[in-house]
Amino acid sequence: MSNHEITFTKAQQMTSAYQNDPRFLGQTVSCVIPKDVIDEIFRNPNANNMKIYFAKNIENELTIVMLGADASNNDFTNIIMNNVSKCPNYCLGNLL
Repeated sequence: MSNHEITFTKAQQMTSAYQNDPRFLGQTVSCVIPKDVIDEIFRNPNANNMKIYFAKNIENELTIVMLGADASNNDFTNIIMNNVSKCPNYCLGNLL
């Protein structure tokens, strides 16, 4: 297991803590990010990392903004992605 990987049980504990927190009830619980979006971010050969910023869209809903970053975590602003599918609205299957 890599130093970034966690167990399914730990993931369930963490996501349940968020989903059951009264401050976040009814909020987005996850986002579906197509592989081509991630590939586009890493099209920049200097992008060693991907940053995900929490944001609010024009409807005042929780969303994310994604972009590449270099090895020192400096943002690359040439490719910035959003328009992700938010769950539970989009997701019909199981949620973690």
